Amino acid sequence: AIAVIAVAAVPNAIAVIAVVAVLW
Repeated sequence: AIAVIAVAAVPNAIAVIAVVAVLW
């Protein structure tokens, strides 16, 4: 279960960084 969350968190983090980059 932890592995699934970790895999799902990677693209989520990338999306957050992309949004922050756009806002900047």
